Order: sequence, then structure tokens, then C-alpha cells
Amino acid sequence: LNTEVKQITATDKSGYGIKQLNCHLRVGKGLVELKELHVQDNFSTINANYYRMAYKSAKDFSNFTRAIILSADFKNTYFNFATVGKITSSMSDNRFGLYLNGKIKGTISDMESKLLSVTSESGKTFTGIAFRIKGLPNASNTVIKGVLNNCVTTPDDLSYIIAQFSGSPKKNALEPISPFTKISLNGEISGYFNNLNILANITSSAGNAKANINLNNSTKKRTFIISGKVKTNQLNLNSLLSLKNTGNLTAEGDLSMTFPKRNSGGMIVNIDNFKINQVEFNSYNYSNIYITGKYSPNEI
Repeated sequence: LNTEVKQITATDKSGYGIKQLNCHLRVGKGLVELKELHVQDNFSTINANYYRMAYKSAKDFSNFTRAIILSADFKNTYFNFATVGKITSSMSDNRFGLYLNGKIKGTISDMESKLLSVTSESGKTFTGIAFRIKGLPNASNTVIKGVLNNCVTTPDDLSYIIAQFSGSPKKNALEPISPFTKISLNGEISGYFNNLNILANITSSAGNAKANINLNNSTKKRTFIISGKVKTNQLNLNSLLSLKNTGNLTAEGDLSMTFPKRNSGGMIVNIDNFKINQVEFNSYNYSNIYITGKYSPNEI
């Protein structure tokens, strides 16, 4: 069976609705294929050279998430996590949007991509990512493993991404960093949608750093927390922060930043066991400085 599908709209019982669906549909033995697919809802626009559903028998559709093998080749697709917010409560505050190009394959419960190109809404952040996601549609128990290749971003865009992903107002935690600083990183990601670990090597025009951080999007506490260990080696503060009378910084330690959800308070920064091995200030070198502390809208 071959046919052309035009201007289909639909709404399911959860309230999720498709505003438009167009494709060239082919149904054969063990395969449903939608070529030149275009799907639009209130948040996302999916474009794909093809979207395929492979199965052994019609009975497989009663176990769709585990038995039907899906594959797709995305082209200039815009996906916003608000699309899944209607059916997954843990994503209800998430407004993170991105552009996708590349191929994915697997069941809904076990999906992977060898290389997917991802770009932020602004275009200032982009990366190649290889990943495997296991556990959907149960988002809270879904496990993610992946590799980030040649990720490039800017401080301002990173602040925006954090705000959109967490459902928090945009904060200025990264505002002191020079807007001309481009940040590059390569690393590994693992964990869950709401509790993700990133191990990364970070490079910039100001110097290099290593980070082992955790991203925790707590729906119970209504906070988004970034925490972990950071280590720098000869990081140029003058270049990074546009500060006069400062030079290189070599340091390591633990810190966390807490971003409350919408309209529920300001950002909180905790510094634990942070050691400055060496820092230059006013042409003097200082060493072996230990810092602990807390910053919030009400106190330092």
C-alpha cells in the first residue's frame, strides 16, 4: 500500500495534539514507512527523510514500546521537551528546545544513535553526540549513556539552556565570564534525565579545566542543582572575567549552584573544600588558599 498523507490533525486523551502531519506512506509486510515526514505540534516541528516501524506481526503493536523497532533520519528538526511534558510529569516544567540532524534506531525502550548533530535554539551551542537511552516511556527511570564530541558553547547561551531545561528563570551565574569567551568540551554523559553526570575536559581561550559534575532536576524540591568537582590549571582570570590586576589561577574543589523553579527564590551557590594552589593578583603570586562559603540573594 502506497499513499500520500496530507494535513492530518489529532488529539489524544492526555491532551497532546498534532497540528499537522504530512508524509508519503508505505505499508508492507513487517514495515510501515513514512517518507518526507513533517509533524508539528504546539512545541516541536519534526522533519525526517524517513521514519520506519519494523515488526514481526501485528501483535507487536500491543507491546509497541518494546517490540516495534523504530528508525528515523532527522533533517532540520526542532524538538522541545515540552512536547513530552503532557505525558511525562517529570518534564512538565522543561522548555528546552534544540535542533537535530542525524539518524536514530531502536525501540522506544532502547534507542541509540551513532552520531546525532545537536544545535541550540540560538545556534551558539552545538555538538555531535553518540548515545543510548534505555527505559522510556518511564522518563524518571530512563538511563542515558553518551559521548559529547566537539561541543562548543558560550556563557550566555549556557545560562539560557540551564534556565530552559530546569524550568528556572534565567540567572546571571555565568554573567561575569566575558561574552567573547568560547567554551569547548569533550566528555561523557551518564545517568537519568533528572539526574545526569557529565565528565568533561573543557578548553577556552582563557585556559583549560576538568569537571566531574551532576545535573539534578528535583521535581520534589522544585530546584535544579549543578554540583561537582572542578580543576583548573593556569586559567587566565583576566581573559576569562575581564578583571584587571589578575593573572593565572590553578585550583580545584567542590561547588554547587541551586536554581529554584519559577518564582520560588534566587540562585544559591555553595563552595566546599575549594583550594587555590596558585593565583596571581596585583603582580603577586598567592598559594595554598582554602575557601568555603555560601552565596544567596539574602547573604554571603
